[in-house]
Amino acid sequence: MTQVLSPGQVLPDPEPRTMEKEEWQENLNVKLICKDCQEDPPNLFDDHASGDIMCDSCGLVLSQRNIDMSSEWRTFSNDDQGGDDPSRVGDGPNALLNGAQLNTGIAFGDGGMRNKELHRAQNKANLDKGNKQLLQAYKQIGAFCDSWQLSPAATETAKHLYKDAEESRLFKGKSQEALIAGCLFLACRRNNVPRSFREVMDLTSVTKKEIGRTFKLLESFLMNKDKVVKRQGGAVDMTGGVVAFDEEYKGSGNADPSEL
Repeated sequence: MTQVLSPGQVLPDPEPRTMEKEEWQENLNVKLICKDCQEDPPNLFDDHASGDIMCDSCGLVLSQRNIDMSSEWRTFSNDDQGGDDPSRVGDGPNALLNGAQLNTGIAFGDGGMRNKELHRAQNKANLDKGNKQLLQAYKQIGAFCDSWQLSPAATETAKHLYKDAEESRLFKGKSQEALIAGCLFLACRRNNVPRSFREVMDLTSVTKKEIGRTFKLLESFLMNKDKVVKRQGGAVDMTGGVVAFDEEYKGSGNADPSEL
């Protein structure tokens, strides 16, 4: 029935409805309870590491290998996680290594024998001898640069120089130690923190004569490479950043003997 109000008249508040008895409503909630304990409310524990749902009272496993549907973590370059990486994806490609680095890594998991054997077999299948040797050389370069307290730019320059020298196949007869010593000497000079041959010799235990020979070969290689790249309209990037077109390698024809 429609009630007609006169101008200025206000509709009175309706009287509160009193329920004489509780109305019955169907409970549509779905509960997961332990079929052994049948406790309500249930005492369940969700193990996110293994993906299992277990009863905390009797230890019965109700569900196994569940997929985590929660939101994914993301890692940004300016995050300070104290060394922890919450992301579940791999790192980006490393310019200091060969290939696209799209290998699949297998973790140890719970440390079972099957996981260890699978991890060992996966490492053998994806073993890249070239990258393994590069990583060993980079580790040694990093240790030398840390002992001299060089800047990260100088360390990266030495690593890029070593990688370019290895890819050129022009230093086959040179030992790894001599090539590392030459790259360190050249990287320090390019980053305005020059070191003498004697300082490099004391650090790497490579003779001054061998360091000088390797340094001259590196100079010749870099100058020829810069000429080729300049003809092709490109730039040589030795530090992982942007290099101007006129920033080509300059020889040491006017080097002061005291620097050696």
